[in-house]
Amino acid sequence: TSIFFRVFFATWLTKSVAEELEVVAAMEDEIFRSATKGFSRLFSLNLFSKVLTFTFNTAIIRLVHPEAKGLERTFEAVVNMALFLQREAVRNALQRQKPLTKDSVHDPKQRLAQLITLGWLMVPWGVLCTILVSLLHNYNTTGEQYREVGSLQAPLLIYGLSVVIEMAAE
Repeated sequence: TSIFFRVFFATWLTKSVAEELEVVAAMEDEIFRSATKGFSRLFSLNLFSKVLTFTFNTAIIRLVHPEAKGLERTFEAVVNMALFLQREAVRNALQRQKPLTKDSVHDPKQRLAQLITLGWLMVPWGVLCTILVSLLHNYNTTGEQYREVGSLQAPLLIYGLSVVIEMAAE
């Protein structure tokens, strides 16, 4: 009888393992199909977005006056400079934070409050950086080529406002 039970359990176990392997293989196929479908949708959406952006940018660039293209680049430089100054200040401030040691007070709420305070202090610092960079830009753009374009205060104000919004979001 023991040989009968051994043969019975051996065949039952191999059938059970084979059925389990078939179920796992079917699940893996379904996961692979689902992942492939998701990847192809994401890839096609990204490709469509890039092609659409490229098409609109090309159409707009053909319609814009060459001096306006240069102004947009200078405004973009103002934005990048203001954001760089603000982010560099945050990075340096975070590097100067005292590390947690065994002897220091290990209160997570106090540490969180310090970081939130530091984050909110960076907003006025960012506004100040934006104003200084904008004033520097206005001081340097008083040449003849910029007088033909007209007033630069409104676009510079809009770009400065976008910098402040981006810094507040960070």
